[in-house]
Amino acid sequence: MSRKELLREIRCAEEEIREIYESPKNKSRLKYWDDAELSSDYFHAIPRDVDIKPFIVECERPQYARILGFDFYEYYNDPYVHYLSGLQMQIFKFKNFDDCTPVVKRQPVYPSGAFERSIFFGDDALYTQHDAVIPDIPVIKEYSDLDGLKYPDFYTSGCMPRIIKLYEDVRSIAGGDFAIGFPVWGRSAWGCAWQMRRLMNLMYDVIEEPEWVDRLLRFLNDARVSWAKQQAEYLGIPLGPANIYNDEVLTPVVSPKLYGEKILPLEIELSEIYGGVSYWHSCGDTTLLFGLIDQIPNTQLITVSAWSDVDLAGKTYSSEKVLEVQLHNTRDVLGEKAGEILPERLDLIKRSTVNHRSVVVAGGLVFYDGYDNGMQKIRDLCNTAQKVLQL
Repeated sequence: MSRKELLREIRCAEEEIREIYESPKNKSRLKYWDDAELSSDYFHAIPRDVDIKPFIVECERPQYARILGFDFYEYYNDPYVHYLSGLQMQIFKFKNFDDCTPVVKRQPVYPSGAFERSIFFGDDALYTQHDAVIPDIPVIKEYSDLDGLKYPDFYTSGCMPRIIKLYEDVRSIAGGDFAIGFPVWGRSAWGCAWQMRRLMNLMYDVIEEPEWVDRLLRFLNDARVSWAKQQAEYLGIPLGPANIYNDEVLTPVVSPKLYGEKILPLEIELSEIYGGVSYWHSCGDTTLLFGLIDQIPNTQLITVSAWSDVDLAGKTYSSEKVLEVQLHNTRDVLGEKAGEILPERLDLIKRSTVNHRSVVVAGGLVFYDGYDNGMQKIRDLCNTAQKVLQL
């Protein structure tokens, strides 16, 4: 499709979003949320009422690519494709998912899961039909490599010239009433270390060279802060609450001892520097870490994954924390017995988080039994959630 044709499609999509945004249905959805701009990738938000438990349905980006027909290399590199695809995802979700996700006139620029590694070492992501993936090759190969590393420069290091251009191009394309979000450095120091050393090397390092790991994590935490301050300067805004994406924090890979001694102190430090944590996320089992995570000050939204104990989460996390409770994609949503399991799971979440503001999320969905079956499962999910959660 030519740039002229893409721009025509963009203008049509923007106009459709304007109409949806002002619709009674969308205004009804917006009433569920206090803050709907916490994240730079998928929709994450703070629910308004402790007694109302809204729910969100979200496919994984590769599933949207199959549905909408965009190519991942173009998505991550062509500002027209990137922006149009984001608009189309919002429209598709609103029309097809009877959940609580509103349409907003804001579109984040998402640079792929390889972003933080690429800030240091340039673009080495592999663009496949399944998304951009990181090669399983360490970029910090020797312990002495750490001595030669410098804090990345927001404007010139690694992938940043390309990302800044992508952001500025999208801003120039977007209609004047559409806000464009700049990518955030989301991964914690531990997540960045995992990307740069790869898992097995890093776990050996923890055992054999724990002091070197401390140096690495300290460097990565400080590098993030330095970069974020430059980002705030570039955007002309104050340094605000951080996102901490921690899929690399999960038991049994990360024990309570490892998390408490090496990872948590740096996350507390980030919260103190940024003025809080807007969103703490891990898709892994963090049950044994609940009490430690709860120590991070001024944290708004915390993920309780499908692998974690939601009942214990409700009992452990302080009541001011907002809990984002995930459903299991197969067991609760797409599997053969999901219809039997889902009502009990939703009721458990509702009871377990009675003293917290909370949101139920069916996220990262990829249809393994065809489009029609997948969409029917989502319709079943929405109907069940509406009834059980009494929305």
